[in-house]
Amino acid sequence: MNSKDSMLTKLAFLSVSFVITSAYAIQGAIPQLKAALGVSQAQAEYLATTPSFAVMFFVVLSPILQRIFKISDKKMIMIGVGLVGIAGIIPFFVNNYATILASRLLLGAGFGLYNSQCISMISVWYEGHVQSQMLGWRAAAEQIGQAFTLFVAGQLLAWTGNWHVPFLVYALAFAVLALFAIRVPDDAKVEVAAEASEQVEAVADNGVEKISPLVYVLALFAFVLCIDYVGLENRFSGLAVAIKGSNYTGASNFLSLMLIGATLGGLFYGAIHKKLGFGTVYLASA
Repeated sequence: MNSKDSMLTKLAFLSVSFVITSAYAIQGAIPQLKAALGVSQAQAEYLATTPSFAVMFFVVLSPILQRIFKISDKKMIMIGVGLVGIAGIIPFFVNNYATILASRLLLGAGFGLYNSQCISMISVWYEGHVQSQMLGWRAAAEQIGQAFTLFVAGQLLAWTGNWHVPFLVYALAFAVLALFAIRVPDDAKVEVAAEASEQVEAVADNGVEKISPLVYVLALFAFVLCIDYVGLENRFSGLAVAIKGSNYTGASNFLSLMLIGATLGGLFYGAIHKKLGFGTVYLASA
């Protein structure tokens, strides 16, 4: 069995988070895609935002499917990442808007299938400060992945001038799938953790343990922040083209630069949380 403490195994854990925010990688190509397909601005933006709706649905559905079909966290993550790779590159081969929109829905379904498992597997395999550190690195991996895929997709667009080509960035998911499958362990410990989680839920249902209202407040806060950020990202490339001209393809580079701060926050999350605890939320909001 691969050691969970080896750097390569830790990278394998983090790699699946590296591609989980890549839904927005093609935002820089929205103006060119809009012109090529002859669709409205709103229809073009749907291709960037539609995966998010599928994510919300499949995040809820994923644990249900796991219980019904007895799928471990590792296998569910592999299914999700595989779906991301397949659905992500479909627009490279087609010109039909409805087909591309459907592939984006499938892309979001892939993300949703393994979104929560990225965290739960780290919580199962790591403890204490190492766990906090890994969770912080996981958050950083999301931002680095989004910045990287935005940059690569933008460069592919700039080099070729073809709006199809940026979708090839999703082929990265297949490399992630191979690394994760080889390096990350999958044994009874995951199942034991899942059973323990179900027991905690049963206790909560009996009224012994309740979810703090603060959890719902923080969830709403995060939801509002995400809406604001996604709205900004969606409009940025169109605004850049309006200012610089229809041939401008550098919007993705600026979008990727915006993620540097989020990456630094994730990298230092473990150390900050160790010092401040819940005060980390107040620091982030300041």
